[in-house]
Amino acid sequence: MLSNTNLAGYATFSFDYFLNGGFIACTCPDCKSEINLPIQIYHSGTLLEKLADQYSMHLIDELVERNIVHLKDEDSRVHYGLEKYILWNMDARYEVIPCKACSNEFLAVFGMAELQPGREEVQFKGIWKLNS
Repeated sequence: MLSNTNLAGYATFSFDYFLNGGFIACTCPDCKSEINLPIQIYHSGTLLEKLADQYSMHLIDELVERNIVHLKDEDSRVHYGLEKYILWNMDARYEVIPCKACSNEFLAVFGMAELQPGREEVQFKGIWKLNS
């Protein structure tokens, strides 16, 4: 259900990047329009568990199989308090982004957390075209 190409790559950002107006961008592979993802700290995205409500569990399974997200280790003290699907020590979140110029939809996967006092990160995993 996901394209094979990660259109935006992956990266780790400080909260400051987004608090100062930063965003993630890529180009629609079909119409060449710019796709933008501004992340609002602690407001953007939906927990990955909810993706099955909008699409199907198969899409979540694909994200796990492709090592984009991971299942939480229930025995890990580090993962205590996290939801079922995680990135590195933070909950996995998603946003579906529509292309403004054509009918394509894109899935962005990321997470955000304060990993240590003063170490606040957004872990961005990528943007993929959703295939019908």
